Formats: sequence, structure tokens, C-alpha cells
Amino acid sequence: MTHTRTRADLHKVAEACHGAVWESDDQCSALCPSHEDTSPSLRIGVGDDGRVTVYCHAGCDYGDIRAALVRRGIRTETLRPAAAQTRRKQKRSVPKKKRRRQPKAKPLPYDDDVAKWHTHLRRSEQLGPARNYLRTLRGLSTSTILRYEIGHRYGRYVIPVRDAEGLLVNVRKYDPEATSDKMTSWPGHGGSVLYPLEALTEADLSEAVLLCEGEWDALLAGQYGLVAVTGTGGASAPPSDLDALRDRRVYIAYDCDDAGRSGAHKVAALLNEVAKEVFVVDLGLGLGEDITDWFVTHEKTADDLLALMAAAEPWIEEDEDEGELFVTLADLEETRLRWLWAGRIPAGKLTMLEGDPGLGKSMLWAKLVAHITTGEPLPGDGEVHDPADVLVVCAEDDLHDTIAPRLRAAGADLRRVHSVTLARDDKGHLIPLSIPEDLPRLRKAIVTARASLIVFDPVIAYLSETINSGNDASVRRALTPLAEIAQTTGAAVVMIRHLNKQGDLKALYRGGGSIAFIGAARSGLVVDRHPEQEGVVVLAQTKSNLARGVPALAYSVDSWAEDPTIPVVTWGDELNITAEQLLHKPDGRTDAPTRDAAVTFLRELLADGPVAAKEVQKAAREAGIAWRTVERAKERAVARTRAAHSDTGVIKGWEWFIPRLHIVREDDE
Repeated sequence: MTHTRTRADLHKVAEACHGAVWESDDQCSALCPSHEDTSPSLRIGVGDDGRVTVYCHAGCDYGDIRAALVRRGIRTETLRPAAAQTRRKQKRSVPKKKRRRQPKAKPLPYDDDVAKWHTHLRRSEQLGPARNYLRTLRGLSTSTILRYEIGHRYGRYVIPVRDAEGLLVNVRKYDPEATSDKMTSWPGHGGSVLYPLEALTEADLSEAVLLCEGEWDALLAGQYGLVAVTGTGGASAPPSDLDALRDRRVYIAYDCDDAGRSGAHKVAALLNEVAKEVFVVDLGLGLGEDITDWFVTHEKTADDLLALMAAAEPWIEEDEDEGELFVTLADLEETRLRWLWAGRIPAGKLTMLEGDPGLGKSMLWAKLVAHITTGEPLPGDGEVHDPADVLVVCAEDDLHDTIAPRLRAAGADLRRVHSVTLARDDKGHLIPLSIPEDLPRLRKAIVTARASLIVFDPVIAYLSETINSGNDASVRRALTPLAEIAQTTGAAVVMIRHLNKQGDLKALYRGGGSIAFIGAARSGLVVDRHPEQEGVVVLAQTKSNLARGVPALAYSVDSWAEDPTIPVVTWGDELNITAEQLLHKPDGRTDAPTRDAAVTFLRELLADGPVAAKEVQKAAREAGIAWRTVERAKERAVARTRAAHSDTGVIKGWEWFIPRLHIVREDDE
């Protein structure tokens, strides 16, 4: 007698294989998942040990069958090879070397087949999860699925690719469970062409074209009203029919990874001879993210993407004949490294100063400005410096009632302190300084003022909207030209940044945002309270690329004698304490009571099913939980977001949910 648990496993395997034909309660045949099976050739049964047995009559290896089933969600411990499979293996006295078979060219399917697969996806009750995947994780509407004849065949989505005359030239097959090569072509038809071609034929020549990296991305961008196409060969294979983009403005927005960047420049070089204008757009997302993540994961809009495209510079191919290919170091004139503060702040370089709020970082740089503008020696610095000018760019404090009084209390010569003037919009509102867009203006200000120091407090407040502070490539796109300005002008740049909550990380990784911030800096400084001495703050070094490290330095934030409401920094002694000893604390993200309360709130709210995003926000307000705290608790609560569709398939909003396998109730913990 077959146990209930075994019977459940048996049915799960049969459903994963598709096309099951039952011969008895504990035995059936189904389509083999490890090869292109057209008729049920996989025998599925129950062994003496209660596990599910599988055997392919077409000769597939058990290991290949098991791997394919695991990709479809089957646990390995429920499977074992059938006796016939074991006997077949035992007959081999010498193991055969497994050869990688080259896919043989197969005739393309007929339009009737495409229609059958499309109807199967639309109407089969068994493919409800497959339709849900396209609508939620891929964001595709029912109308898009209908228009482009997306279908389902043997566990894979199929996307028919047609030429300008509507003739089938390829069928792209997508397996979301595959670990690699998820999107493949019909055997023997792997040439890269533009898809969907009708997006071009239906659009006016004056309209901009978005060239994406994948089929799903192109379809989703088209759904949002953009003229979008992709190449069916991926990032590494430019489409062979790029002439279809002749005399058009083409914006290339490939995936945010090395392959995407390399492929974007490869196809840009080819389009430079064809298109009217070519632009390479950096989406500024996380590693490996794409257009689908832009719309679905990050919930950005088409207007956001159009604004990013409008800000892109025309792509210009580097002429290998212009300029020297290299320089010989023996021909260079060596220069002496200069320091604004010996061992801590190099001249002409970027320095990062990090710390939590309330530790006097603003008063610290005010004290630094006082030393620079008066020529008074800094602690531990044996060199004598002439008084110099300083530029301050501060977003968090007012120049009139906060910054100027603090600098005066610190002893700065205010005649040598300058702030970059800001432009105003049509309504008279100040337009913030933006990096990298306003760097030419900043360079002019540095040269005109002859500034030796520029302070950004905090630096993240001045990054352009096109810069993602959590993305390495995006941050370097902003800081690389800033470093070049520092080097050519000789001015030291000090950037202020807050710390993250991950107290268990090394000091070098404690800064908020991307690691590229500290990576671009040549010196890194951090402040925190002394672990033992009350009222003492410590300035320690996290990074020193240009010299040996210097000792930590103590300071305190006291009241100015002339006005007790104004804080000033008083230097203390050098300390034998490292940045690691100073910063190591428990992880504030997991230990915070408010975060735990937010996790419990989400689990209870979503326990009975999906809830509209607006309702989640409303419930959080009523519970007195900050929305930012709820968003941070989302991962620990295993909550997800997805698009909510109307009965006609149109996206009507977003909803939060917890996958059924991860729902945790308080009485279960």
C-alpha cells in the first residue's frame, strides 16, 4: 500500500514533468524533462523504500533527469533511479566519456504549432502559475501576451520571432528554473536579430528607440509606451539586421553587469555607422539588474526612464589613431606628494570622513577649516602651511545661522571661506549642486577662489538623480571626474558620509551606500565615541593608500566660551586604538526592537493573503511604524511585492504578500 506522503511526492513529480498518463495509482508515464520529449517516455513509479523512481526509455541519464526535476522544484531525497536504470549502468565496465552534443538543426514549427502553444498557455488550468509568473515577476499584461503570441511548451515559455513580412525565423525558449542559458533558440536558428521588429515598423523615424538586452525587457518597455527592441542573441551577439535602425536615435540600455556594458559598447560601435545618434544609458541599478527590474522591482516609471535617456551623452567611439597609446614612466617628471594634513588628508585627492550623526563631524571639519584658513598647525603635523582658502558645500545646515557662527567659533578666517552659489529655477527655488553635472562649475569656483580644500557635507546629498548611491559603477561615474578635478587643481576634497547599521562588518565597509565611495578615496577617516571614556570622540583611520597609517586622535565637542549655544571641537591626545576596535558593535539592523516590531506587523498583516501597497502604508501609519522601518523589515519578514492586475490583465497597482511556504504565525514560532 502506497503511503499518503509517497503518493503526494509521486504526483508532484508527475506534475513537474507534464503530460502524465496514469497506468495505476502508483505508476505513470510523462514527458521527460531532460530532453525534447514529444511523447511520454519517462516512467515514474514507487520503489520499495517509498521513494519515487524515474526511468527514461529514450536513454537519458538519471543524473540529468534528477537535475532537471530539481530545477522544477523537486527535492532530491524523494527520488532514486529505477532498477532498470541501475542495471543499465552496471553493464558498463568502462565509463564512457560524456560528449557534449551539438544541437542539430530542426525545422521551424508551423504557425499552427505556435498558436497551439499560445492557446495552451492562455487556457490550461495547469499553467495558472506560468501565467502568474509572466504577470507578476515579468510585469507583462494579458494584451502583451496575446499580441506577441507567447506560449508554453514542455515546461518552457516560447516566444515566436518573426521578420518584417511576418514569417517565423526563430522560436526563443525560456526556462525560468534553469541555472544557466535560460533563454535559448530553436536548434539551428540561433542567429541574432532584432525583436520585436514590428515595434520599429509601427513607429515614426523621429521616435527614439530603446535597445534592451532581453526579450522580456523589450516587451515590457514596449508595454510602457516606448519603442523598444532587443537582439535575440544576448549582449555578446549584436543583431545582424541593425540596418533596420538606420537614421534613428538609439538608446542602448543593457543589463547592469560587465557583459552588458561590454555588449552595449560593441553594438554602439556598429550602430555608429547606421543610426542617426547613439547613446549608451547606464540604468544605475544593482549588479545584474535590467529594464524589468527598473519597472517591476524598483517601481520606476517610463517618465523616469525617458529622463535618464534625455540626460545621456551621445556615444563617441574612441579613435585609436588620436593621442598616444601609452607613456613611459622614465619620461615623466616626478612630483612630491603633498599633504593638507600629514598622513590624514592628501592634497589633490579624495578623503572620506565617516561617522554616525551627533558625533560632531560638522564641528570637526569646521575646526579643520579654521586650521587651513589661519595656517595654524594641525595635531601631529610638523609642516608649516600658509593660510589658504576653502570651499564648503553643505546641504544640512544654514550658512547664516549655523555654518558661519561655527566657523567663527572654531577660529576660522571667514574671509577665506567660500560657498558655491546656487542657481534658481523659474519659481525662484534654489537648484542644488549636482555631481557630476555641475563639476565644470565647481572646477571654475576652485580655480577662481584658489581653494586648497573642498568639503561636501554630506556627499550623497549632491549626487545627481541619475546616480545610484548603492551601485559601484554608478558611484564611480560620479567620483572619477571629481577625483580628476582634485588632481588637476591640487585641492583636497573631504566628503562626509554616515555609517550603516552593520556593526559586525570591517571598518572599511561601514560607510553607507556603495563600497565605491571609500574605494575612490585615497584616505579614509571615521569618528565614533571612545569605548571607555565618557565624552571623548575618536578620529581613526580606516584607509591610507599613500602613506603609513597614523595614530587615532581624541577630541571633544564643547561649548564656545563666548556663546555656549555654539559647539566647538577641542583636540585631545593621540590614542592607541584602531578603527576596527572603535566601530565593532552588534548589527543594528537585526537587533533593533523597532525592526522586530515591524517584522511582526508585516507577518500578521499578510498572513491571510496579499494586501494592497496603499493599505500596507495606511496600516503602518495607524500602528505608528515608520514606512522606512517597514521597508527594512521586508526582507526578514520574507515579504514580496508584485503587480496587481484587473480582470482584463491591466496593472491596477501593487500589493505586498508572503509566499505561502514562508508564512509564519506567532503561535508557530
